[in-house]
Amino acid sequence: MVKKRVPPVSGAELRSVAEERLGEKPAINLPTVGNPLALLHELQVHQIELEMQNEELRRARSEVETALENYTDLYDFAPVGYVTLDSVGTIRAANLTCSNLVGVERSKLIGRSFVLLVANEARPSFAEFLEKVFSSRARERCEVTLKNQGDSELFVQIEGVAGASGEECRIVLIDISERKRAEEAAQLEKAAVEVLHQANIEVGMLLNEKDSAEALGQANNKLEELSLANEAAEALYLAKEAAGKIHMANEAALELRYAKELADSSARTRNLFFANMSHELRTPLSGILGMLQVTLREDLAPAPRQFVESALSQARSLLYILNDILDMSKIEAGKLAIEEKPFSLRKCLTEAVDLLSSEISRKGLDFAVKVAETLPETVAGDHARLRQILINLIGNAVKFTEAGRVEVRVTAAAATPAGKRQITFSVTDTGIGIPEEKKGLIFQTFSQVDASHNRIYGGTGLGLAICREIVELMGGTISFESEAGVGSTFTFTVPLGEAGLESIAPAVPESPAIETMTDPGGERIPHLLLAEDEPHNRKALGMLLQWANFKIDFAEDGQKAVEMWERGGYDLVLMDIQMPRFNGFEATRAIRKKERKRGGHTPIIAMTAHAFKEDEERCLAGGMDYYISKPIDIDKCIKLIRQAIRQKSGGVDSK
Repeated sequence: MVKKRVPPVSGAELRSVAEERLGEKPAINLPTVGNPLALLHELQVHQIELEMQNEELRRARSEVETALENYTDLYDFAPVGYVTLDSVGTIRAANLTCSNLVGVERSKLIGRSFVLLVANEARPSFAEFLEKVFSSRARERCEVTLKNQGDSELFVQIEGVAGASGEECRIVLIDISERKRAEEAAQLEKAAVEVLHQANIEVGMLLNEKDSAEALGQANNKLEELSLANEAAEALYLAKEAAGKIHMANEAALELRYAKELADSSARTRNLFFANMSHELRTPLSGILGMLQVTLREDLAPAPRQFVESALSQARSLLYILNDILDMSKIEAGKLAIEEKPFSLRKCLTEAVDLLSSEISRKGLDFAVKVAETLPETVAGDHARLRQILINLIGNAVKFTEAGRVEVRVTAAAATPAGKRQITFSVTDTGIGIPEEKKGLIFQTFSQVDASHNRIYGGTGLGLAICREIVELMGGTISFESEAGVGSTFTFTVPLGEAGLESIAPAVPESPAIETMTDPGGERIPHLLLAEDEPHNRKALGMLLQWANFKIDFAEDGQKAVEMWERGGYDLVLMDIQMPRFNGFEATRAIRKKERKRGGHTPIIAMTAHAFKEDEERCLAGGMDYYISKPIDIDKCIKLIRQAIRQKSGGVDSK
C-alpha cells in the first residue's frame, strides 16, 4: 500500500491551524511594542507552528529512512553487480552481487584496480571502454571476460556512464555467461540440423548400397552425429531458460533504478523542507526576539515585565529547538564541519555554565565544577561545538534534577606524539536517572525516555543524538551510566591540540552598555545603513542599534539600499538577503561594481534566516564581508559591527 503524500501547507494555512489549536482569537489589532500579551500570543502561535512542522519532519524522516532502507537492500542484493570507479579504474564502491560474481570480499575490492579482475585478453577492450566512458559522457557498453577467485572465467556485459563531476563513473555488471552458452548452443543446434539433414540423405543412399555391412557401419557413424544434435537441442532449452532469467534481472534493475530515484527525490524534498522551515521560522522569531528586547527597555510594571521576560525565555527555547533540528539535518546531509581554532578551554566551560546559572539558582541545586590542574589553558578545536555539547549535557542534568547535586569534572591525559591531548568531561547529577529498558533509546534521534502525552519534561529528543554525532566527528567517544531514581553520569572524551596564548586572536572589546545614547569621548558616531524589508525586524534591530550608540538609516529594499549608499557616507551596511526589487546579492554586486570605479570599500554584513554553512559561504563569495544568521544575536552583532569598522579605519582587509 502506497501512502498518499500530503501537500505542503502554506504559511497562512499553518498559522490558521495554529490559531485554532491555540483556541484564541488572533491579536491582529493589538500593538506589538509595549504589549506583552500580544507578543506572548505570537510566541505561542509560532511554537504550535513549530510543533506541527516538527511532526511533518518526523513523517518526512520516516519516509526517507524507509526509502533509503529499500534502496540499500535493492542495491546490495540486485541481480546485477554495481561498481563505482574513479578515472583510473580504482574501485570506490561495490554491491554484494559484484562481490559474489568475482568471488572477492567487498571490503577487499575497495581500493583495488578493476582491471585486475579482467581476463588478460580482454583488458585492452576494457581500457578502451573506460576511456570512452569518461571522454564521451554517454552510456557505453562492452563485453569482457572476468576471472573470479577460483581462476574460472565468466562472461559479463558492462554498461557505464560518467558521473556529473567527471571524476568517477558507475558501471553495471550483467552476468551473460548463460547467454553466451545459449549462443553456443544455438550454433550447435544449427550445425546439428545440418548434420541431421545430411545424415538422412547419406543413410538413405547407404541402405541402397549392396555392401550392407559397410553401409551399416557408416550409418552408425551418422547416428553418433545425430546424438550430438540431440545434445545441442538440450543446450538450446537451457539457453531459453537463461534468457528468461536475464529478463527477470532486467526487471529487477529497473525496480532498483526507480527506488534510487525515489530515495533521491525524498532526500531533495527533505533538504528543501529544512531550508524553508529555517527561513520561515527564523524570520518571525527574529522580530519576536527583537521586539521583546525592545519592550524590556520600556518602563514596565513588575507583572508585565515578568510576562515579557517569560516570553523572551520561551522564544529562546524555541530557537534552541529549531537549531537542534537544523543541526541534525546538517549531520545527516554530511554538511556539519568541525573547525580547529585556538580557544580558552576554561572560558568555554564558563560560558556554558553561565548560560544555565539562572535555572541552577532557581532550583537551588548544589552545583560544582572541578577542573584538573593539568588542564591546558588554551587548546585547538571547535569552540562553538564543544560549548554546544556542554550546554546540552549540563542543561539535561539541571532539567532532570529537581533537588540535589550536579557536578562537572574536566581532566586531561598526557599529550600524544601528534601534539593532542585527550580531554575528558563528565557531568554527574542526582536526578531521575534512566530506566534500564530505556537506555538503548538515549542516543537515538527523536527519542525520549518519556514520550507520553503527559510527560513532565519537554524537548525534541535530538540533543543527545547531536552530542554523539559531534563528539564522533571530533574523533572522540561518549557514554553514560545511569540508575533510575539515583542519577546519571554522562562522559565524553575528545582529542584537542595544545596552543599557546599568543595563538588566540585578540578579543574584540566589549561594546558599551546599551543604556547610553551619547558617544563617550566625543568621537564621531558610526553611521550604518540597515537594508531590511520586514518592518518588525527593521524596527527592533534599528532601536537596539541606536541604543548601542549607532546612527541608523533604513532601506526597505535592495534597490533603495544601493541608492542611499551612493548618496551618503556609510561606515557599514547591514544587508538582508531576501528583499524585493534588488535582493541582497544583487544590491551587493551593484555596490561593489560602483566601488571598483570610484574606489573605497564599505563593509557589508549579510543577514539571513538561512543558517546553513553553504549559505554563509555563498554570502562571502557574493562580495559580502561578514555573515550573521537570524534571529540576530544583538551582542554578537554589535561586536561584529565594531570589529568591521575598526578594521576598515585601520586599513585591515576584512576578508
